Amino acid sequence: MYPNCFEGFVFCTHYSLDGENFYMVRLFHLPVEKTVKVGIEDQSPAGEGGLRFYSHITLENKTVKNMRAGK
Repeated sequence: MYPNCFEGFVFCTHYSLDGENFYMVRLFHLPVEKTVKVGIEDQSPAGEGGLRFYSHITLENKTVKNMRAGK
């Protein structure tokens, strides 16, 4: 399914409510350059959109052994 998954082109997004247990939200293939810029995004693909409020956000550049478990 992901032809380049061992070449660093697979990304995951996770969330955690306690900083200990992480839950995968999305796993996707994205061929990119060596340097990428990362930010926060929200979507409403089946809805009308709306306001979003964020707090206590942390972004980490981290490689994990188990992408699905976030560990």
